[in-house]
Order: sequence, then structure tokens, then C-alpha cells
Amino acid sequence: MHEQSLLWVRVISTKYMKDSYILDITNNPSQWHAWRSISKGISSLRKGLVWKVGDGSSIKVWSDNWLGFGPLADHIVGNIPEDDMNIIVADLIDLNWNWNLSSISPALSLDITTKIYSLPIPILLSSIDILT
Repeated sequence: MHEQSLLWVRVISTKYMKDSYILDITNNPSQWHAWRSISKGISSLRKGLVWKVGDGSSIKVWSDNWLGFGPLADHIVGNIPEDDMNIIVADLIDLNWNWNLSSISPALSLDITTKIYSLPIPILLSSIDILT
């Protein structure tokens, strides 16, 4: 849906995507049959996609698959602090380009914390997050 100037792209985007990213759409029984089928396919596709961390600005800590085993929210051992529900991975990277997990570590197991610390952080500010 990159060609935003095309009429069909504008119609589909406005009617079904509500200005969201295509991978964020959900299945709704009241939608057009073809669009319901597309959204089911996207749901299956989303399960197999993993984010490769760049600057972390596009990756939602709790709901995106960025560690390779699904959304982090499905693997927590504690409670997610209310203030941290919508944080992105960039919020976990300090000014020296090191991981700072202090705000979320109480909700994580040691295995997950270790996995995050083992992820390399690109030093270049221009590194973008990539779905693989």
C-alpha cells in the first residue's frame, strides 16, 4: 500500500485500515468478505515476522515480536507497569547505546532479560527497524 496516490489504495486505507499500518489491522466480521480474508492472512503472516532492532523507534516492547518468540507480553512473570504499556524498544536504549531494562525488568524472567542484553544495538542513528 505504498502508492498512496492511487484511488483504490486511498479507499482501502480509509475504509479498512483507519490510517494504521497494514500489519496492525484486525479481523472484523462486519467487513467485506475479501478484506476479512486478507486480514486473516495478515494475522497468520504477523505470527511469523520478527523485528530486527535498529533504532527501536518502530517496535512496541510488549506487543511486537522482536525477540523471536512472540509478543513479550505473553511471556512476563510480573505485572507491566501502567506507565510502560506503550513503550517502544528505543525507550530501553540509553544515551550511551546500552540496554537499560530497569523499568521493565521486574516483569521479565532472567532468560528474557539475558536475551535482550545479548541483542546488539546498532550504533548508527540512521539504523531502521526491519521486519524479517
